[in-house]
Amino acid sequence: MKLVHIGSWGSDVGRPRVETIDGLEVSDISAYPGESLEKVLDIEKPDAVLLLSTATFAHRAFLRHCKNRGIPSLHLYHGLMSVQATEDHVGSTRPNRVAHFRFVFARLQKLITKTFPCYFGALFKTNAAPKDWLRMVYDSVKLACGLPLWQPNAAADASTTKCAVFT
Repeated sequence: MKLVHIGSWGSDVGRPRVETIDGLEVSDISAYPGESLEKVLDIEKPDAVLLLSTATFAHRAFLRHCKNRGIPSLHLYHGLMSVQATEDHVGSTRPNRVAHFRFVFARLQKLITKTFPCYFGALFKTNAAPKDWLRMVYDSVKLACGLPLWQPNAAADASTTKCAVFT
């Protein structure tokens, strides 16, 4: 088993490109040519992939490439999420608009230089339908407004072959 993450894209900057944590080999996307999700699949040739999150554009791009190559995927989902009030469209809490604007503004560079190119490339290379492109626009607007992507439903390309729930 090997862990590959995209921490250098903004969520965990400064980690080594390659390391071993408690016997688990860990690589950041920066350890692969062009920081490409496709190169990860080319080099690692996984029998299957496991994700802890599927709603982000980067994860959706990776899932599109996996599906396109026939690589099974598993979403390991934390069961305690189901005790939150998630049936309504607006969610359990309301975002602070000023704080959310700062949050979005601080991530614009990553969105423009990493996330969108990654996801647009996956949409092109997997021959995405017009509805997938429209969903990307819809989800981008929701993110900009501070609304959760998975409410009322997750995007079709955020689904995995199987899902396991743990508590």
